[in-house]
Amino acid sequence: LKMAAARADRRHFGACCAILAAGLFLGAVVHARASQAPVTETRVVVAAAASTLQALDAAIAIYKHGNALPHRNIRIVPIYASSGALARQIIAQGPAEIFISANSHWMDAVTKAQRAFPDTRQTLMANSLVLAAPRQSKLQVSLKPGVDLLGALDGGRLVTADPAHAPLGSYAKAGLQWLGAWEAIKNRLIRVTDAARARTLVEQGAVAAGILYASDVAANPRLKSIAAFPQESHPPAVYEIALLGSTAPTLLGSTSQAARDFAGWLSGQEGQKIFARHGFIPAAKIKVPKAKSMEL
Repeated sequence: LKMAAARADRRHFGACCAILAAGLFLGAVVHARASQAPVTETRVVVAAAASTLQALDAAIAIYKHGNALPHRNIRIVPIYASSGALARQIIAQGPAEIFISANSHWMDAVTKAQRAFPDTRQTLMANSLVLAAPRQSKLQVSLKPGVDLLGALDGGRLVTADPAHAPLGSYAKAGLQWLGAWEAIKNRLIRVTDAARARTLVEQGAVAAGILYASDVAANPRLKSIAAFPQESHPPAVYEIALLGSTAPTLLGSTSQAARDFAGWLSGQEGQKIFARHGFIPAAKIKVPKAKSMEL
């Protein structure tokens, strides 16, 4: 009986080992197949003011390859245009999860249309205005009230963004009016769709000068700043960021966590350093009233 019981125990032990081995093998196969399965990519569309192009592209590259990236399968897709053009697209239900506007006016419009979450809206950074020219330019002018800017250009053309829908253009118009130069120069002013296109024309030497953001000139080997517009000559060039979606109660969760993470990162210390390197003024150093802080 003892021998029979021993043989039964050995058979039971062998069966258990076989089952365990089979389980381990099956688990290994499942793991191997899972590791070979394609990873779903999370896509986050950012509608951003054209003047942020160089800085935001740099930020996206750093975020994508950063060691602390919470979503390594994330794909940030920026769409650059004037803030007004982007706001109109967003209001018309254009696809985007984050909006970066170069002024509060167009963020107000998007918020009023219930396309931005008010509690996520915050000041991201600021900019300043300069009269810029190609690096080899001999132009010299001081931006003081009463300046003969048209005469200083000596027949050359001046470019900036269109005041109708680009914040840069509205700041530029206000600055020229403050100088008393608007009426004299408005018919010699080339008005392009956004800040990036204005910068390109100056870089190419297609115009004598351009009214650009200071961030367009910072570390740009093809441009130089001729003179800075006084801070009091135009409204503060403050950028705002907000998460987008529908504010209808049934759709409050429509914004992805990936979008929330990226927007929070841009507003955080690392993102702010990148914007500062590209000539922007970090939110913490802005000396104007800030918008409501973001809650992510």
